[in-house]
Amino acid sequence: MSQGRRTEAEVTDAKFQYGMWLGLSADAKKEAEMPESQAAFARQVGVTEETICRWRSDPIVLKAKANAAKLYFGGDATVFAFMKALKEEACSRAGKPADKRLFAEIAGLVGKRETEKPEKIEFIVTRATKTP
Repeated sequence: MSQGRRTEAEVTDAKFQYGMWLGLSADAKKEAEMPESQAAFARQVGVTEETICRWRSDPIVLKAKANAAKLYFGGDATVFAFMKALKEEACSRAGKPADKRLFAEIAGLVGKRETEKPEKIEFIVTRATKTP
């Protein structure tokens, strides 16, 4: 990307690239010779890390992230089955905090953890009961 003011098309393209980058595993990034860190990615596209952080919830980024996961994991059905299983595990009483965190990250509910500081994520699951 050029330095200075960017066109809307350049910004959209950078957001799309960022979403695809977010959706790939570390191995896939390495295989595709993509930057390994968010800071390196920001430098590559010519924006600040703060800008990249603001983009995390942008619809363009989220859609590109989902598309990258679909491509990497083999399509909609596979991704759907994986997310359904992960959601069921995360929302169960026996769900581990790591499962809950992973589901929340993939679903875009929380950002990826930048520090080792633990966070608490709770899911409240209610089940309807039949009344006689």
